[in-house]
Amino acid sequence: MPFYDNVYYPLEPEKAQMSPDMLRTPWIPRPSTPNRMPSYNHDSRFKFRTRHESVDWRRIGAIDADRLANELDFVTLQENIMGITFCNIGNEKCPHCHSSLDPVLLKLFRLSQYTIEYLLHTQEYLTTNLQTLEEKVRATLAETEQVQAKMVKQTQEVKALKEDCKRKKKIISTQQMLISTSAGPYHKCQHCEKAFMNHSYLQSHMTRRHPGEQQHVQASNNLQHEMNCLKEELQLTKSQLEAEHKAHLEKISQMQENEHRKTTELNILKEFDNWKKEEREKFEEELNKVREMFMKELKEVTSKNSCLENELLEMKKASRPRRSGLGILQEGSASEAEVDKSKCAHDIQSVKELLELQEDKWGKRLQLLHQEHDKEKKQLLSKIENLRLSMNEDQKTANDFYKKRLDELGQRLQEQNEVIKCQKEQIKELSYRPPATKKYSAPAPIPILQNVEAKPSTAVTRGKIMIKQCR
Repeated sequence: MPFYDNVYYPLEPEKAQMSPDMLRTPWIPRPSTPNRMPSYNHDSRFKFRTRHESVDWRRIGAIDADRLANELDFVTLQENIMGITFCNIGNEKCPHCHSSLDPVLLKLFRLSQYTIEYLLHTQEYLTTNLQTLEEKVRATLAETEQVQAKMVKQTQEVKALKEDCKRKKKIISTQQMLISTSAGPYHKCQHCEKAFMNHSYLQSHMTRRHPGEQQHVQASNNLQHEMNCLKEELQLTKSQLEAEHKAHLEKISQMQENEHRKTTELNILKEFDNWKKEEREKFEEELNKVREMFMKELKEVTSKNSCLENELLEMKKASRPRRSGLGILQEGSASEAEVDKSKCAHDIQSVKELLELQEDKWGKRLQLLHQEHDKEKKQLLSKIENLRLSMNEDQKTANDFYKKRLDELGQRLQEQNEVIKCQKEQIKELSYRPPATKKYSAPAPIPILQNVEAKPSTAVTRGKIMIKQCR
């Protein structure tokens, strides 16, 4: 597994022997940025392999490390890297003392094995990334070549248009010079270099040689007018699209604000629910404490009552009637014991009633709290569901409207672009079309041109139209 130009390339031994130049090239250090490691992808499920192979000590003993470092013998390194990386030295023992290896040294060797295995994995990952980047570079180079070819084509078109403009400017300048210098009594043709002594000859010449010039000028004017109208419509649609785009962005920002507000409300509701749960738990804990306290008091009272009853029984046993002259004293002690017993029973009954009242009170209060909590929970869930439904409906309607609007505007723009292309093609055909040479047996009457010097000639207007077209 050789290293070429500070890069690891996994190769088979046969291929490594076939390319000695690459293996024997010196290692050239390159500047590396600090803290830059290959990004590890956790989805690649990289795991360290288990080591079951034994160490070939004879082969390792035959290697001279100093010679390998001095001569840069990468072939030997490639032949032994797999055995060193994936060997198991946990069961190896010293041949002299037959004791196991030092655990720290064993740990160091295993860490070096894991490091080499991880470096091999990162090298494979980097080679795959390098291949993908090379493919991207090839794609970008192809795109740049296409763009350069397109630029060359466009520059050629621009040069051709510039030459055409220069040629038309020369024609216009010569026509203007001829018109400005035509101060004689003859009548000059506006479309060629011929001049006539009479206006009728000029009209007959126009009907014979230039019958379609007026129609051509009128058609070019109409086309120019249509192009201007289409440009205005295109500008209007662009402004409408920009306005709608701004409105759409504002609506999206408003929707985002609404979503943020709703999320904050939901967070507040969650916090409120958590607070209610905590309060309810605290209340239940307090209620349990009070209940335990009352039960403890009840047990104490019952224990006291049982003690009193036992004492009363003992007193009864002790105070049985004897045949003596003390009958009056025995009757008095029995009456006192009965009074004490009735008092204890009354106290026990009052304590029991008090405990029952407290239990009823706390049970009713807990039931009311449960009912209020369920009611608030239902209200909040209904509100959240209504908000979600309204938000989904608003978003759906807005998306449908803007999608429909964008489709319509895109279709209109496409139609207008097609119309503009057709108009441009027609203008080019009309500008490059040679003048028609038709002969008529009977020339049609043409309106007499009067005040030639005062009115601007049609050649000047035609030249202005051509300049506009060139621009």
